Amino acid sequence: MTATAVGEYLDGLRAALAGLPASEIDEIVDDARTHLRELSAELGPEAGRAELETRLGTPAAYAAELRAAAGYPEARPPARPANGRPSAALTLLVGSVLLALTAAVARDLSMLLFALVLAAVGLALIAGDGPRVPSVAALPLLVRLRSSRPEPGTPARALLDFLVSLQPGWWVARAFAVAVVAAVWLGFPGLAVVVVALVGLPVSVWIGHRSRSDHRWWWAVAPLNTVAVVMLLIGAALVSSFPRSPVTIDVPGLAQDGVPITNIRPFDSFGNPLGHVYLFDQDGRPIDAGQADECTPPSSGTVPSGAPYPRDVGRFDPATGECVSTAPGPLAVSIPKPTPTQTPTTKPTASPTTPAAAPTTTVTPPR
Repeated sequence: MTATAVGEYLDGLRAALAGLPASEIDEIVDDARTHLRELSAELGPEAGRAELETRLGTPAAYAAELRAAAGYPEARPPARPANGRPSAALTLLVGSVLLALTAAVARDLSMLLFALVLAAVGLALIAGDGPRVPSVAALPLLVRLRSSRPEPGTPARALLDFLVSLQPGWWVARAFAVAVVAAVWLGFPGLAVVVVALVGLPVSVWIGHRSRSDHRWWWAVAPLNTVAVVMLLIGAALVSSFPRSPVTIDVPGLAQDGVPITNIRPFDSFGNPLGHVYLFDQDGRPIDAGQADECTPPSSGTVPSGAPYPRDVGRFDPATGECVSTAPGPLAVSIPKPTPTQTPTTKPTASPTTPAAAPTTTVTPPR
């Protein structure tokens, strides 16, 4: 018996079992597939669907026997929408998913809203079809997709079942992805993103449980899931591209390792402190450290910019309740020993031209 005949019979059987729980249908079809393989070996490779129906009856009749054996009531013909509605609804669902994917990449909120409108129109076409949406489930394309699932006991089926078991984890991740979308498209601040994620978490879990029993929720969940997946992938890509260099803190004035420098204490090579020292950068501009004041904000400006180093420090006087400018106290430092210069062992070769003198910068100490 050809594999095509077996597949067509199983497709008809699955369609005839519509209305039963999905897990029961899968189990019945898997058992029937095993029985059909044994029957195929008995009938031989030349047998077709006609010989198969002669032995088992039509898929509808065989499904009725299986229903009766399992204690389920007889199948009732579903109240189907007008012809063409299931296909149109499925087409709108696929279109809304593709449009939502484009909206997520382009970060276009209006495009996402249009995708949800398409999904709503598709849902309206089959809203009266029942929670299991049998008219859509009976479409030949979906029937073939269900029948092509890996068989139980195979590694592929084990992987598929494992992925299905991860659905609760996805519901949690989806809530945080929605919060990220709100932050990017609606301009929410950081704290609001956390609030949206915490509020959306139970909603996302509820929708996940609801869509398991009522497949009509797929028309709303599918485009939103697409946006959530894209946003999570974009977020993962951004995190992986972050530089691994140490984080620096931007502070006014001078800073070392992110810590502001509020005073400079110059010493000579013998360890003697120097006073009234002016420091300039490579362009002759005065180097100004942060505010050397312990009792007023750095923006108070009690120490004039461009004052020599070391600068006086403002300290709080509890007797007067005011800041008192005092000279900095003694400081013990370790002066690095200079490295002796090495004299060249060969005489330098005279250059035929005299190099131009290096430019000098004239600075004027502030008065």
